[in-house]
Amino acid sequence: MKFEGKINYVKPENSYEDDEMKGHLFEIEVDGDVVSKAEVDYYSEPLPFYQVSNLYTEHDYKSQGFASAIMDKVETFLTLKIFCNISSWSIKSEIRVS
Repeated sequence: MKFEGKINYVKPENSYEDDEMKGHLFEIEVDGDVVSKAEVDYYSEPLPFYQVSNLYTEHDYKSQGFASAIMDKVETFLTLKIFCNISSWSIKSEIRVS
């Protein structure tokens, strides 16, 4: 089953839980309750990388395509982030070479 609804994106600075900032959040809500969620964390050391953590779907909502839809959204997000970083690095190296 493929989920076609809205997936909310919450920036890290807006994703506090118990006074601790979380990573990038991707959430699906049903009737105002979050029923599926993934957190994407960024680490700069020892090498820059993103890690998907806390991917889950509430038991009553399994097999409805929520996790697959969230992972598609995460993949698009990361592809754009990586492309922008590579473009940025290319521009910086071109500027240094010139």
